[in-house]
Amino acid sequence: MIIVNQHEDVIINFEKLNFIKIEPDENDFDIVMNYDGDYWDAIGTYESYERAQEILKAIVNVYKKCILSIDPRTKTTTYAMAPRVYEMPKK
Repeated sequence: MIIVNQHEDVIINFEKLNFIKIEPDENDFDIVMNYDGDYWDAIGTYESYERAQEILKAIVNVYKKCILSIDPRTKTTTYAMAPRVYEMPKK
């Protein structure tokens, strides 16, 4: 899955990220990503913590759609071949 940042000038490969989290920044809340060790970047800024949480949940829901099935015996996961994209909302 790929994520397009809020300004539509960066495309992120979700599979290469260490994690995504919410960070307070003055009066706003940034959703930041971490990859390649200590490299950080904000991919979206929102007015409230609650809105930032909604965005994280939406990313998870899109990622879940990439999974077709999980074999309960072998725990093998089969993924959809179609690419999935999440575009960070403007607000």
